[in-house]
Amino acid sequence: MKRHALLAFTLLILTGSLYAQSFGLPPGKWWSNPRTAAKLGLSAEQQEELDGIFHRSAAELIDRKADLEKATVVLRGLLDSDHLDRSAILEAAAEVSEARAALFERELALLVDFRTVLTTEQWRRIRTAIHERMEHREDPRHRRRSRRPH
Repeated sequence: MKRHALLAFTLLILTGSLYAQSFGLPPGKWWSNPRTAAKLGLSAEQQEELDGIFHRSAAELIDRKADLEKATVVLRGLLDSDHLDRSAILEAAAEVSEARAALFERELALLVDFRTVLTTEQWRRIRTAIHERMEHREDPRHRRRSRRPH
């Protein structure tokens, strides 16, 4: 039972970081996608500015993500150990929380920087598209069915 609880805790840690990373925006350099740029009405200047913001932030984002991954690996190792060390696990969990918070703060700063480039209408369009995509994902008709052998 303890093993299952620890596994659930680890999965919670890992999935929480995914939410912090995404903010619901499309993955990757969405402003460079011609269809997305057209849908939002992005100018070439806006695309260049978004690209510059992204490139100036890339190294720090990579470092923050690596810090989170490293902290998670340490925690997993402690949780998988045959002899659990409660204080070491709690300390490692705190490290994961701190790394996740640092990544979140950096990603939030990036989002704010992106937001300053966009008009209010462009931002509204992004939020609407995100909302629609999330509704689509939650609709049971659009969920993938597992293909397990009978």
